[in-house]
Amino acid sequence: MLIIFKEIFMKIIMISPYFPPDKSVASIRMGSLYKYLVSKGHTVYVITNYKNIDDMEHVSFVREKQSNSVLNKLSSFRENRLSYYNVLSEVMKKFDCDIILISGGPFYTFNLTEYIKKMGKLSVLDFRDPWVFDIRGLKDLLSFKRIIARCIQLPYERNAIKYSTGVVSVSPGWINKFKLFYPFQKNKFKLIENGYNDSTNLNRNIGKTNIDFQIGIFGKLFYYSEKYSNIFLQALKENQQIKVLQIGNREENTDELLDKYDLSHDTIISTGFIDYEDGLKALMSSKFLLLIDNRKDAIGTKIYDYIFLNKPIIYIGPSKTYLAKMISSFQNGFSCASKIEILEAIKKIMNNNITNLDNNINVYQYGRSCRNQEYEKYLERIIKNEKW
Repeated sequence: MLIIFKEIFMKIIMISPYFPPDKSVASIRMGSLYKYLVSKGHTVYVITNYKNIDDMEHVSFVREKQSNSVLNKLSSFRENRLSYYNVLSEVMKKFDCDIILISGGPFYTFNLTEYIKKMGKLSVLDFRDPWVFDIRGLKDLLSFKRIIARCIQLPYERNAIKYSTGVVSVSPGWINKFKLFYPFQKNKFKLIENGYNDSTNLNRNIGKTNIDFQIGIFGKLFYYSEKYSNIFLQALKENQQIKVLQIGNREENTDELLDKYDLSHDTIISTGFIDYEDGLKALMSSKFLLLIDNRKDAIGTKIYDYIFLNKPIIYIGPSKTYLAKMISSFQNGFSCASKIEILEAIKKIMNNNITNLDNNINVYQYGRSCRNQEYEKYLERIIKNEKW
């Protein structure tokens, strides 16, 4: 008997305030998924914040209202949610979709799940970052301002998840937290991690023989942890010959922190914002790569870029985080929580001329193509009402 498997072509509405050509990390996940789904024959209608896009057939724009004032943030949240609701309702009149995928932050689009369910459609929330339970250490947990914000945000998040069909997040820790806080919805949660941009034509071997910097970092350097940033600088003070290349904008407190430890301002060279591929090329001039992060459950996008470059990685932060465990699983991944551990890791890399993160690494499994395939199958299973 000949069995014929019928290929499914989905019709998807993708709601993503950040979307290419936005020059931010936030736009990469959905931008990559969009290209992949379209290449596989699926039809994707994008609703996004206003931007110049000339080469897309199915797209609608929303003019986002922004506010830096704490008092006005709730008002702008509601206005933006209403603006997206109005655009979505018009799009649904002319585009008969199978499923609606909503990516955030920002999270003002997430409560559209209630309307979507009333209209008899399926929806998936993509938590690129956590919303209510994005807690960064004890200081953030106990902050009065953050407690008030979480109390306001919690009903919105709870309802968004309640009316959704499925919920995706990017780290095992966040998935576990969602299941803990929303036990009656725990079967909705699905892990689909981030990845490096494997659509790049970058040759990883270029620049490996010309090491100008000992340490390279992609994006934020001191942002996530004051404590571990200071520990890193204490280690730099012990070896003032070390130079750091930061791909991205220099943080406001960088020179102040360098002054605190009597370190020259050119100890850290910041490139300012540059394109993704140019950033990776620049990182090739580094001997090894650095991450400073104290978040227990977070796995930022940059770790996948580091894995692609296949250079030794030093992680500075608590030893029981998901990042610490992930990095330590590689041959030349170092998890350091003290000045001594940092200095020992640097010494080992330098003295043994270590150039690779791991000689047996399968880079492909960390690329966005692999994640996009997983996302496609996940959406298909939801539409077919299958278990995932």
